[in-house]
Amino acid sequence: MAISDILIRGIYRIDLFCKVVCGKFALSERMKERASLESTINKARLFICSLNDIFLFKCMTERDGDLIDCFRMATEYELNWGAVLDEAVEQSVRGRGTWITWVTDRMEELDERGVNIPVLNKMIALSDELMNRRAKETEERDPDI
Repeated sequence: MAISDILIRGIYRIDLFCKVVCGKFALSERMKERASLESTINKARLFICSLNDIFLFKCMTERDGDLIDCFRMATEYELNWGAVLDEAVEQSVRGRGTWITWVTDRMEELDERGVNIPVLNKMIALSDELMNRRAKETEERDPDI
């Protein structure tokens, strides 16, 4: 996952990444704008990503705890699904790899568990577009595959 560090205190765990998560998903300017200032210590400022962006980050993993977190965020809070989709599109346009397929799979799993994901069809379309593009690129490189 290309983690810079893991901090654990009791039952709490923080995975630290430097600029890019799992080598694929970058902290965008829009994410920085949506983040909220949590505290300031001396000259250091700690920002917390918005729930919309945390939802996307957690959708990238296969950890059961992250699935539970995604379920809770999607059912107990009012996520801005437009912001979730916009960020997915922005990250996808940047060509950050197959992460969008992981996120879409996770959203489909949440949908199967009864969570309403209003942008699911658009996410599936983005994921399918990426997979079709990758298949075409592979076929062009080696038509015998």
